[in-house]
Amino acid sequence: MDYDDFVNDVEDLYFIEDEEAADAAVKASLSVLVNRIPEEPARRLAEELPQQLNFEMLRGKKQQAIPPTLDQSITELSRQFGIDKDESRELLSTVLSVTKDAVSDETLEELEDNLPDEWVTFIEAA
Repeated sequence: MDYDDFVNDVEDLYFIEDEEAADAAVKASLSVLVNRIPEEPARRLAEELPQQLNFEMLRGKKQQAIPPTLDQSITELSRQFGIDKDESRELLSTVLSVTKDAVSDETLEELEDNLPDEWVTFIEAA
């Protein structure tokens, strides 16, 4: 899967203004996910993503002692991009949909094994 697939799908969302905003939104959305799971599964996920979405960029210095809930993550995306919660949900769902296409079934299963049920349900619906 090419990085442009991620950016183009997000740029198609009516509330994303341009390619630069789409790029930032893709990275922020996946960063939320990568910071929600343990390091090893996060590294394996990042290995299957385009180079622009490498582990170091996604994990950054944001890891928190208590990972945020799905709702807290959606609220953070809303704040960061000046969009409402429904738009943040749509953004995250779009990025997760492309991610599901980009990674192997084994990686997706490992990802889901390391997430709370609310996240698994959200990913499966994406």
